[in-house]
Amino acid sequence: MVNSRTQLRIEQAIVAPALMPRPFFLLPDFASDHRLFDEQIREFPHLRTPSWIRPHDGEDLSAYAERFARWLNFPSGAVIGGVGFGAVVALEMARKPYVRDHLGGLVLISGYRSRRAVSMGFKMKAFVNSRVSDKVLRKRLVKMASGVNEDGLNRRAKDRLMEMAKRADLEFYRWSVSQTAGWRFNGPEVDFAHVPVLQIHGKYNRVVPSAGNPSVQLEGGHLVQYTHAPQVNDTIRRWISEL
Repeated sequence: MVNSRTQLRIEQAIVAPALMPRPFFLLPDFASDHRLFDEQIREFPHLRTPSWIRPHDGEDLSAYAERFARWLNFPSGAVIGGVGFGAVVALEMARKPYVRDHLGGLVLISGYRSRRAVSMGFKMKAFVNSRVSDKVLRKRLVKMASGVNEDGLNRRAKDRLMEMAKRADLEFYRWSVSQTAGWRFNGPEVDFAHVPVLQIHGKYNRVVPSAGNPSVQLEGGHLVQYTHAPQVNDTIRRWISEL
């Protein structure tokens, strides 16, 4: 006869897997880190927001994404995604069969969905950034951070943006902007149509204005993960629960 304690352990073993949260990874944007996801980290305790690894000399975006994916070693069924450049890298990771074949889904927040979303203005910025000094580039990043004025952006978020701009790795920033400017990806619907994709975008996003046909369009700008955190978090939670 099974005693009550043994029965409890059996029931826990049966129920526990169903209650385990799906592995979830979000990658940050240019010149940023995990602080970009303050509101999501609070909402999803199991969320991982890894720091960028440094690119090898001569390494392109495809090779970088492959090496980074192997380093992260995503569990089967993981959901991966990011903001801006983080979305680009997540999409590149998903192009690799060993990632794509075991992927739960992709979450693109204020992100480039394909090369068509990368404007000529952005490409010009990449060209200029490659030629200015570190001192000038740092001033530009700090000026951009101090000038952000989106509705709903609180003081803490503004401070976070300034902190990240002051400490951004300039070499990585130049490399990531350059790689995005030369991106040759045609979109998830072309390369891996079977992978579920959630795209959340701000209607007034002037940083990445061309978003294709986002799954969810919010009344915000580029930083909706800050300014519209409850809506972003609720959307992600519901979408993941239905995978």
